[in-house]
Amino acid sequence: MHLGNFRTFILNDILYRLLILCGYNPLYIRNITDIDDKILALTIQKKTTIRNFTNR
Repeated sequence: MHLGNFRTFILNDILYRLLILCGYNPLYIRNITDIDDKILALTIQKKTTIRNFTNR
């Protein structure tokens, strides 16, 4: 790992905090496509929705 890997997360965090500071109420969403197959398998196994499973 190097600083370049964290660039996306750092810039998104700074932008999120700046928007809050300016009085906005941003919705912060993360991409979970890397673990999407695992989530799908577990939601089927636990008989729940993806939203309920990932909100935990």
